[in-house]
Amino acid sequence: MKKPNHNAFTKLVFFFALLLVLSGTVIACLNPLASPIPDYFPLRVGDWWQYQTVDVEGSVYGPVTSKYKLSVVSQERQTDGTLLYIIGTPSIDKPGELFWREWYSKPAGQVLAHRNEYPQWSKENRGFSFEPPRIVLKNPLQPGDSWVWVGKGFFGAPTYESSKVVASETVVVPAGKFLAMKVEMLGGTLIPNQKTISWYASGVGLVKSEEYSNYKSSRPAARTTELQDYSFRTKT
Repeated sequence: MKKPNHNAFTKLVFFFALLLVLSGTVIACLNPLASPIPDYFPLRVGDWWQYQTVDVEGSVYGPVTSKYKLSVVSQERQTDGTLLYIIGTPSIDKPGELFWREWYSKPAGQVLAHRNEYPQWSKENRGFSFEPPRIVLKNPLQPGDSWVWVGKGFFGAPTYESSKVVASETVVVPAGKFLAMKVEMLGGTLIPNQKTISWYASGVGLVKSEEYSNYKSSRPAARTTELQDYSFRTKT
């Protein structure tokens, strides 16, 4: 009687197991219902966001309303392999030029701010770098997430920021209705006496923010910013 070839049998079992795993992977990749990885700070070249800010402390004559547009104008690969995304705001006085630019990167699990620049300002006051790169967000965001950034911020000023995701809630703004992560940040130069509450929606980015001059005060937000429209918005 011929003895069974255990080695061949083992190889056959391994082959079918591997085939099953690969088939599952292919099906998952082709499944249109598969959930994409949440991205709360999307940066695709060509995308733009239109915001409106109401500043109740901007003038002694009453609230000041302003609108601005943020666009991802380009991306740059650095010598160390880091991919930087450049966000710009068009100039009102000089069409075709940018009023300011910001550099961001998205390493695994984070969004970092590297530099701000104001091309129309004088050369000595044209821009500054965050040292070390400023932690803007964890990405993707989860309720309970927290992070701290300490470094040199606005034109070299020592800055402290402590942020935490406090809730997931529905937010309604002119651009639509979003399920967003609510992030509270305490920060400031030397003394962290300012508070900013921001709402980020997956696949969209920042949809609303409220800035408070003093986090201990019961006064309403000094500045409120809301998303008005964005380039990849699904029209209904």
